[in-house]
Amino acid sequence: MAVGVGAGFHANSFPDYYLIDRSGVLRWADIANSDVEKAKKKQ
Repeated sequence: MAVGVGAGFHANSFPDYYLIDRSGVLRWADIANSDVEKAKKKQ
């Protein structure tokens, strides 16, 4: 990961998940591993 990129997205662990819709809008940021499937279903 490039220096500073993680801080810009408030990433506090790796891997971090970000859900971006088809229009390119960030919908969910820094999702916990256990919440990825729940976040996908809410879209």
